[in-house]
This record gives sequence, structure tokens and C-alpha cells, in this order.
Amino acid sequence: RYALAEESLADGLARLVNTCEKAADWAEAAAAAPSPSAAELIRTTAAAGLVTHSGGEAARAEPAALIAAARGLGLRAFGAAHSEDGRRRLSAATGDPDTAVTLAGLLSGAQGPGRDEDGALALDLLVVLDAPQLDVEGAAVLVEALADGARLVLSGDPGVLGSAGAGRVFADVLAARTCPQVVSRTPDPGPIGELVSGIGIGELNQVDAPGKEVVIVPVRDAGEAVHRTVQLV
Repeated sequence: RYALAEESLADGLARLVNTCEKAADWAEAAAAAPSPSAAELIRTTAAAGLVTHSGGEAARAEPAALIAAARGLGLRAFGAAHSEDGRRRLSAATGDPDTAVTLAGLLSGAQGPGRDEDGALALDLLVVLDAPQLDVEGAAVLVEALADGARLVLSGDPGVLGSAGAGRVFADVLAARTCPQVVSRTPDPGPIGELVSGIGIGELNQVDAPGKEVVIVPVRDAGEAVHRTVQLV
């Protein structure tokens, strides 16, 4: 059953990629975004049917900005969280309680836009927060419910604990590299947040850490790395 779900999910994601048409009028919305990373997410989503977005806690504001921008363009944009707490936090971030749903509420019809005459979810853009928690069966059901031409953004921190069910949907989509990937440059507060944010985009930079929470020690080779480690311990 998991193999069938994975096959259905793959077909559904390919359908979203291939049926989405590039939007031409999102440039102004991107220019008004609250941060460079939010602007990048808006521009990328305008041109693709499937997008991944990764970052830490502070980066959660970027999907909220995307939803608000899409709504401002007249699109039916919604954000889905896995829990009621996540839904409330997203509502607060977007400033519009009607934009946030739980995944269970969305699929059951208890929350969100409901279904169109063809049985698909009546939306143009769906952002799934905490995407690492998606298991393969739940993701397959969700993607099957999206109409041709809809946009799907999977957002989350790839370093957190994955789904309780079978499958590593978010990690597999990232590894496949078949869709645009937006990595947030918005760091979480503090030196460790800044360090992790840099590593997330492939950079190791010195960070301002007066309390020595982060100390980067340059070395020439593996032998010196071992020597410095012994010294520090």
C-alpha cells in the first residue's frame, strides 16, 4: 500500500509541475515583500507549480507573506498546518484567520475553501507548513485533491524530526531536485541561529557571539582539526 501511495504521490507532483502556468504579474508583490527571502519565495512560486521552502523558526514568516501576496493578487491561497496550534500561529502571521487551516480540516471540508464541481480543492495556492511531518499516504491524498494548475509549496526545516507515518516526503522531494528550492536567509535569533542559517545555504561564516556560543576555529587539514579538538576538550 505504501508503494501505491508513493507512485500516486509521484504522479501527482509531476502533474502539478507540468500543468502550472507561469504568472506574469507577481513582480510588484515580490517587491513589496517584507524580506529578501520572502521576495524570492514569491518570485519562485509565480513560476512553478511545486516549490520547496526550508528554514528555521524565523523563516515561517515567509510562507505567510507569500499567502498574503497571493491573496492580494486575487488568488485563492491557503496555508495548512498539522495542528490547531500551527493553524492559529499562521492566522496570526497572515492577519487573516480565513487563510489558515489544518490538513485534516482541509481534506475533510470542515475548514478552507471546500471542493469544486470536479471534486478538487477550490484553491489556487496551498502552502504546507512543517512539511517534514507529511507521510507518503497523507501526501498522496493531499496532492490527488489538488486541481491541475494549482501551486503547492512545501515548507519546513529539513533538520527536524520527520513524519510518524511511513515515508520521507519532504526529504525525498528535496533530494530529487526536480523543482525549485528556496532556502531562507532569515536567521533565527542569536549566534546559533545565524550559524545554522548560513550552513543552510552552504556558507560557513564567522558570527557575532560575545558569549562564545559559537566559535569557528580554522584549520589547514584533518590532522590539525584533531589537534585543535583535543586542545578545546
